[in-house]
This record gives sequence, structure tokens and C-alpha cells, in this order.
Amino acid sequence: MSKIKNQQKLLLSNYKNIFWIIALIVIITPIVLLQEDIKNSFFEKIQHHSKEKGYILNNIEVLGTEKLSEKIIKSYLINDLNKSIFFISLRKIEKKIISNNWIKSLTLKIKFPSTIIVNIKEKIPVAIYKNEKNEYYYLDQLGNQIDRIGNINKENLIIISGKQSPNDIIKLINSLNYSYNFQVKEAYFIGSRRWDIILNNNLVIKLPENQYNVALKKLNSFFLKIEEFDYSLIEFIDLRILNKAIIRFKNDNALDLLNEM
Repeated sequence: MSKIKNQQKLLLSNYKNIFWIIALIVIITPIVLLQEDIKNSFFEKIQHHSKEKGYILNNIEVLGTEKLSEKIIKSYLINDLNKSIFFISLRKIEKKIISNNWIKSLTLKIKFPSTIIVNIKEKIPVAIYKNEKNEYYYLDQLGNQIDRIGNINKENLIIISGKQSPNDIIKLINSLNYSYNFQVKEAYFIGSRRWDIILNNNLVIKLPENQYNVALKKLNSFFLKIEEFDYSLIEFIDLRILNKAIIRFKNDNALDLLNEM
């Protein structure tokens, strides 16, 4: 019971401190607008009283980060540390943080007496883009670059390359969202028109310019029928011609899956 009473007293004390500091701001603000020296004195008094009562920013809680480090988020607030909590502009902080390419949305909250809580919602990368300089970048669901990747070996996203490939990646990703009996690890955008994809078993599939979701579904049904086949004998499977699925073997032989199966 005494613990509850102590918490209530502490809460009441916090409300009183906040009330007097806000009252001081309201009373002195009109005067502050008149003279610069009075203005400086006013801010010094607010800062002094805030520090005396413990209402200065000295703690930043960051929630929801995965790709971003807390250190990066906290760096946006470095200039606000040890400042009166009443001088903190959440709008300005939001503008700083939201400029980071990883941030999809965020909420900021002041937790009295001395904490700001930053709740982050990050963008979810859907693919990795390899440019002409062999640099790797995360892509968001709009095909925009998010951030450069340091260690590509730790990633498990499809790697794409080729001119204009980021502009067409969403269409490909949507087609690959079905439950297929294979996984795509890389994709090359050929002539800004169509895709060559490489499966996890290193098998190359040449997709048509249009309706390649239909071609992929047919390919999946073929794979289910030839599960024991030695894919290392195949150079590529060509789906570029409508109603054709040509297997090109490494010995230069060819087989039309649609006619043979």
C-alpha cells in the first residue's frame, strides 16, 4: 500500500514540476519576444530549472530497428542531449530521422522526465541490385535503392542485375511469390526487355518478355515430374517462345518439354 502511495506522490510531484516550468514559459514568453538579452536569460532560466528538476534529455530508447543500428538513430538526437525536455522539437527530430532511406515510418514520444522513445518501422528489402561497378544495394518494394551492402554472403535475397532491372523487379518478384518447387537466386535483365533467372541449383531459365508468371507455373509442373533428373547436364531451359519449353543440354542436344511430356 505504501508503495502505491509513494508512486502517487512521485507522479504528483512530476505534475507539479511540469506545471511550474510551463507556467514560467507562458508568463515570460511575451517579454522574451521584446529583447534579445531577456530572451537569453529566459532560456537560461528554463534550462536551469529543468536541470534542477531532472527534466533534461539524457535517455533515448530506440525500438523496431533491424537493419539500422540504434547508434545511427541516436546520432540524430546528439545535439539535443542535456537540453531541457521542453525545448525538444519532435517535429525537427522526425524530419532528421525520416531522411534515412531505411525508415518507412516512425513515431516519437516524450517520456517524462528525461526520455524520448523512437519507434521505427523499417522498409523491408525485396531484392539486391548489383550495378555495373559490382556494388550491391538493397532494393525496396518500389525498386528504389535503400542502402549499400557490405557483406553479400550474409544475405538471402534474389540478386538482380542489368540495365533498368530495378524498374522491372517488382513484376518479377510478384511472379515468384507463388509456391514453386524451385528457388531463384539471381536474375539478369536482358536488353531491358526480359529476364534470365538462375535457380539455386545453378540452372539457367530464359523467360519470355511477357506472361512469364504463366511460364514459371508450367516450369514448376515440369520439375515435379522430373525430380530425379541430373540438372548439371543442362545448359539452360528456354521459355521465350509461347507454348514451348526447350531444354538445351551441354552436349548441344535439345528437348521440347511440351512435346515430350
